[in-house]
Amino acid sequence: MVLPIIARLVTILGHSQAGVLAQRWITNKLLDSHLFHRFVHESERRIDKVQRQAERQLRQWQKEQERQLRGGRKS
Repeated sequence: MVLPIIARLVTILGHSQAGVLAQRWITNKLLDSHLFHRFVHESERRIDKVQRQAERQLRQWQKEQERQLRGGRKS
């Protein structure tokens, strides 16, 4: 599918212009890919951060519940 398009570009534009367009297209695709992977990495880091915060809050809440239960039995 892509090869006929490239062949037609070479025929219409000549080798040098078609080469420049192909190079730009490849560069843009690589840049898009890099930005996408960076976005995914940042998202994973944020998710991990929120998960650690939630786990820490859960542990604090559990400790508070245990302390209240122990305090309630002594009364």
